Amino acid sequence: CPGLKPATLTVRSVPIKTQNGFSTELPVMPVIPLPAERPVITAAWDEPQIREHKNSQGGKFITEFSYSGPTSSVRVEQAARDGKKIFGDSNASFSGLPAELKDADYVQGATADARYNAVDLMEIAVKAGSTVFVAHDDRLARPDWLTRQFKATDASLTVGGHAMKVFQHTVSNDESLTLGTNTENANAPADSSMYIVFVNRR
Repeated sequence: CPGLKPATLTVRSVPIKTQNGFSTELPVMPVIPLPAERPVITAAWDEPQIREHKNSQGGKFITEFSYSGPTSSVRVEQAARDGKKIFGDSNASFSGLPAELKDADYVQGATADARYNAVDLMEIAVKAGSTVFVAHDDRLARPDWLTRQFKATDASLTVGGHAMKVFQHTVSNDESLTLGTNTENANAPADSSMYIVFVNRR
């Protein structure tokens, strides 16, 4: 190339000790200095972005709550009832709530995260004597974490014109539950409803 000066490079090789065909010493690794402060990572939509949202309001039945999805406004609300907002990023409101869900603590989720994939999307700790309910979009296959920890009930909700089956898990002692992704199907409907978590007295 024009202007490229000639140069030489000498690579020195040395013998290493081996035992049964393998080196007995690890190669020299570069030393990488860590920053003094933890960097702030802005993740893409399809990459994990961990944010912990503590239950600052102090739910009646939910004692701890954290969320690893990309929407930061997900939070715990008290006293679920008809007319209250279901999701933080939508105007949809509850209508025809089954009796067992009225006055429950509930997670006001985000419709934008309905197709976000995370095995530990929500961590929720609840008091002994509570029942945890999850309403899940009937158009979607039930995720493994839901069928493994929850049992189907006869109750259902209608959100955005679509039915959502209600599942329940009874808590005898103080307990912490991990709830995963809403759907593992990348081709799920664009208007898929995010699951809704309720916690009420047993």
